Amino acid sequence: MGSDAFVVFYGICETVTVDDDQQLEMLELETHSLIQSSKQAGLDSWWGRLTEGSDYHVLIGKQIGVFGIEGDLESSTESAELLQIINDVHTTLKSHGIRGTPSLHCQVEAQY
Repeated sequence: MGSDAFVVFYGICETVTVDDDQQLEMLELETHSLIQSSKQAGLDSWWGRLTEGSDYHVLIGKQIGVFGIEGDLESSTESAELLQIINDVHTTLKSHGIRGTPSLHCQVEAQY
């Protein structure tokens, strides 16, 4: 079992309700359409859920960091780099027809 993590990501967040094992398998194998779209666009993706029984979320854009015992303990991003990430993600999402308004996502990934 892994440990809790805190994910920082710039992009969009889509909710995936897993009603059957096939949807979860597609996420695990990275064959889900949201993950495939991010790969085709050259963007990062992250998927998970807060607690057992909750819906899954898929983040598409640029991973800024994953923090915790099994991840980074600290990191910093200068303002110029952050502005570049914002511009690049916005442009890439738009040019690949991926809808949604990008924003900064700070997401806990709790192990249950």
